[in-house]
Amino acid sequence: MIHKPVLLNEILETLNPQPGQLFIDGTANGGGHTFAILERIKPNGRILAIDKDRDLIEKLQADGVVSVCGSYRDIKKIADDHGFHQVSGILLDLGYSSHHLEQSGRGFSFQKDEPLIMRYETESDLGTGLTAKDAVNQFSESDLADIFYRYGEERFSRRIAKAIYLARKKRKIERACRYCRVRLS
Repeated sequence: MIHKPVLLNEILETLNPQPGQLFIDGTANGGGHTFAILERIKPNGRILAIDKDRDLIEKLQADGVVSVCGSYRDIKKIADDHGFHQVSGILLDLGYSSHHLEQSGRGFSFQKDEPLIMRYETESDLGTGLTAKDAVNQFSESDLADIFYRYGEERFSRRIAKAIYLARKKRKIERACRYCRVRLS
């Protein structure tokens, strides 16, 4: 298990998993909730573990766990495809895990020098999807500022967008790195 879930006891108390039941963990991540629920639904219960991160989902192999690389937005289809028609509970633990910030190598944090991807999909799964590198190098200054303000509630969004715009004129921004600072003056 990679992820140590917060509020695990409260989740178990609320869901109250019992032997033989079916559950869905729509954001399985490193399996913290998945395996805790599995322990309570053994020996006949099963849990469907869904996550977009293939690296993590491949590590969730155990009797009673059906692991699927996918998105919780497709939960109905995934559940139907794997025989999870009537379940006792569904869990969605939304947000980032320490794994993605500290170990994924995908640029979720500026604490390490990593490719500026900022997506759950592994590099081989990216296909033609947009990455953070694409956004900071291609979006207009105004669009970047709007994104930072709207989604990050960043009050200095215009200054940050301008600094990124000026920095990328000198060289393409490709890495998340605490040493690769852009001056906001």
